[in-house]
Amino acid sequence: MPTNVFIDPITVQRINKLHPKIRAEVLQLVKQCYQNGVPIRVVQGARSIPEQQELYDQGRTKPGAIVTYAKPGLSWHNYFLAIDFCLLVDKDNNGTYENISWDLNVDLDHDGQKDWMEVVSIFKAAGYVWGGDWPKPKTD
Repeated sequence: MPTNVFIDPITVQRINKLHPKIRAEVLQLVKQCYQNGVPIRVVQGARSIPEQQELYDQGRTKPGAIVTYAKPGLSWHNYFLAIDFCLLVDKDNNGTYENISWDLNVDLDHDGQKDWMEVVSIFKAAGYVWGGDWPKPKTD
């Protein structure tokens, strides 16, 4: 695997805040996504307990839709062992990837596979779990 793959600088900054034991591996997996034609941005990695509380309160005691079922201290983000990602989109085909996508069904690299699930598969193959596989709690 070539090591000179350009990675979104914001993603690199966020990976560098993850737990030291997973930083290099996550960076390699992100590079693998890029090499497979699916560039991504890490939108969240390390998350403090107060940040987790803010997210947990959304849709409960604060306006907005519920975005997490994990109370503070119960998210892998609080231990710097999780990432959230979005797809990067080169809308103008100029190599800038200035746009993002949360679309789970898009196939921007036109390989017949949903890009989101390609990323999920890459991380799962390395032993990571995907929150999209977790059942939603019946009560909160």
